[in-house]
Amino acid sequence: INLRKLSNKGSSYYLAVNEFKSKTGINAHFYNNARTVANMLVDDFSKNVPFMCSFDSLTKMKELLTEVKKTAVNMNVANKIDDLIKTYSSENDNVFDPDDFKGDLSLAFSPKILFGLDLNSSRPRRIYSFAFKKILTPYEINQQIQRERNPESSNIFINPSIGQLKYMSRDELRSD
Repeated sequence: INLRKLSNKGSSYYLAVNEFKSKTGINAHFYNNARTVANMLVDDFSKNVPFMCSFDSLTKMKELLTEVKKTAVNMNVANKIDDLIKTYSSENDNVFDPDDFKGDLSLAFSPKILFGLDLNSSRPRRIYSFAFKKILTPYEINQQIQRERNPESSNIFINPSIGQLKYMSRDELRSD
C-alpha cells in the first residue's frame, strides 16, 4: 500500500493506494474530519448510491442515521427507508441475508459485525468507516471495511485524538 498525505477544504486526509493485485485501483481515503465523511455518505444516499458503513459506536451510528432519515424525508422516501438501508446493531435482531444486498440496498452496522460476513455486491459499493473511540483495533476496523468484496472506494474517519502510533515503521520499532 502506497500512503500519501493530502488536504482539501480545511480537512487533511491520507490516501492509501492499494497495490494488491486483487484490489488494484481501489483507493482508501483517510480523513481526520468526521463531518466531511458523513456529508459524503448523506450525499451518496441522496443520489441512491449503495454503500456499506461501519461504526465503532452505536451512538454515532444512530446520529448519522438520523441525518440520513432527514434526507429521506426531503426525498419523499421516508416510508421506504427500511428498503433503502439495513442496520445491524446490538439493539436489533436483524438477521443478515446476503441476498438483500444484491441490489442497491445500503448497509450500516456497529461492532456487532466484525468477522464472517462476505458481501459480494453485483454493483461496486462505496465503503464508509467511522472510528471514534479506542474500542476496535486497527485490525478489527480493517475487518469491518473488508466485508464488502466488491468495493468502489473506501472513505475512513479515524479520530485523531484517540492516540498516535509510537512507531511509524518496523525499523523504528527495532531500533528502540
